Amino acid sequence: MLFRSRTAKKVIEYAKKRKDERGIEFPILAICQGFELLGIYANNDSKDVLKDVECVAKQRKTEWQKPLDEVRATWRLFRDFDQDIIEKMAEEPSVIHFHKWGFPLTDYLESKGFTEFFNLISINTLDNGVQFPTAFEAQRYPIYCVLYHPERSEEHTSELQSHSDLVCRLLL
Repeated sequence: MLFRSRTAKKVIEYAKKRKDERGIEFPILAICQGFELLGIYANNDSKDVLKDVECVAKQRKTEWQKPLDEVRATWRLFRDFDQDIIEKMAEEPSVIHFHKWGFPLTDYLESKGFTEFFNLISINTLDNGVQFPTAFEAQRYPIYCVLYHPERSEEHTSELQSHSDLVCRLLL
């Protein structure tokens, strides 16, 4: 993880520098392990922020942190989504998780590293009741993070509930 952490840090610093010094956006989309690396970065490179939030081959409904009619206006990551997709993500188990590590919501909310750098977009809940962030975006930079796997298709998840229509629309 050390090599990836150093590389991720260089990419993040580059994106921030471009925005701060030249006003040029260099967008970053961090998925799963990238989400974890961005969380480590925001917390002064501390790997201690990672905790066991195992959620493997599980689908979840999106638990938005704003009312459904405010999602697109509030978060850049979802501004171009059709409203019916935003609503279906909340109604249907449409995000697929394949991870062991993440950040419990309580830890996220208590960390200035998280709360001063990111805006929390959505959460999910483990079977044991533990809540964890699943999407956030940087407040000042075009840096977007999701813990779930938007790139996963049904061929990888045949035992999971069919949701091909929604997933196809999310990826288009």
